[in-house]
Amino acid sequence: MAQNKRTGSIYVTALEPKSGKLMVTLGLMEVVTRLVSRVGFFRPVIRSGEKPDNDLSLILNRYNLDISYEDAHVFTVEEVHALGAEGKFKEIVQAIIERYNNIRDRFEFVLCEGFESSGISTGFDVDANINIAKNLGSPILGVLSGKDKQQREITESLKIVLDSIESEGCFNVATIVNRVSEGLIKSVWESINQEIKGDVPVYVIPEVPELASPTMGEIMEGLGCSFVHGERSGLNRVIRQFKIAAMTLDNYLSYLEDGDLIITPGDREDIVVGTLTTLFSQTFPNISGILLTGGLEPGPRVARLISGLRKASIPIISARDDTFTSAMKASQVPALISKDNPKKVDIALGTFESTVNIEEIRQRLAVSRSEIVTPLMFQYSLFERARQEVRHIVLPEGDEDRILQASEILRARNVV
Repeated sequence: MAQNKRTGSIYVTALEPKSGKLMVTLGLMEVVTRLVSRVGFFRPVIRSGEKPDNDLSLILNRYNLDISYEDAHVFTVEEVHALGAEGKFKEIVQAIIERYNNIRDRFEFVLCEGFESSGISTGFDVDANINIAKNLGSPILGVLSGKDKQQREITESLKIVLDSIESEGCFNVATIVNRVSEGLIKSVWESINQEIKGDVPVYVIPEVPELASPTMGEIMEGLGCSFVHGERSGLNRVIRQFKIAAMTLDNYLSYLEDGDLIITPGDREDIVVGTLTTLFSQTFPNISGILLTGGLEPGPRVARLISGLRKASIPIISARDDTFTSAMKASQVPALISKDNPKKVDIALGTFESTVNIEEIRQRLAVSRSEIVTPLMFQYSLFERARQEVRHIVLPEGDEDRILQASEILRARNVV
């Protein structure tokens, strides 16, 4: 195995589709930024050039990094696949190395994030990411997906990727198995302890429903919906399941569950008004929102009634497609951890910090603490100290927005 060495970078990459790699990237960025004052971020290959890359936008925005969006990437996935098909992988790597060297000269540490496996060319993507990390001289941290896998599948996949990284001569900081079913965590750990040899740390992170589910805002963007009513802050509400309301109101109400997105034709005013009424009842679940279909909206008098329901803050959005098409499209909208949803970011960080041995990662990266203390570094030190002695905290003014927001952050980061 390659020897450990002091380094100013790490390359985080997915080893298969839907691994939830961004949570790991966020967690590592927190680790590094609490130790080093000048940190850079490099994502050599982004998803598409048509709209801003979610991962790159989130990291640059959250950490206010001194690097432009354009400088932080080189290619799109489509460009890499096209050049790879032409046998020009050497040219790809050379361009990435040149850009990386420009970034490296400006920062104490650079966190690199590989591009996603598409599912169609997974083998090429994994090999390409490992090769890029090797040519950048960056230690690698791979992320496997445990989604919809049994314990034996996870263990066998882990053996293969550990061998692949070692055979390329890359220093393997750690490997993370993410999105494992809660019920399999114990058996997966037992299997890893029995069958995985060597000194590479392996961490297992459970599936987190809030991170695996889209928000109202993501549904709105994915379907090209218009905003009809409610508070726009409600677009951060997570959707647990979809319900198509086609029954009479009395029958439909018995199917409501927490986190539902109610999908109904826009002219089903009885469903819309009845659903909003549940928000004022303590005997019904809390839904996440309503999606009106067919390009239809309630008539003027019903719309006036709805606009007067000030406590009915859930978002109501409208799609032009019919109900069936809208439901199918909604089910295909991916869940994202984005800069527009700080709650998901906090949940992701809390999950990472409670399942990964951060001190072990730091030691294997050989990152020493900076003498400069930035505001972010100070904040993280407070979180660390608070976790060492968890206490009950009583906050005054429990219905004040800032207090509620602070409570959400503390809970998500596992401080209380």
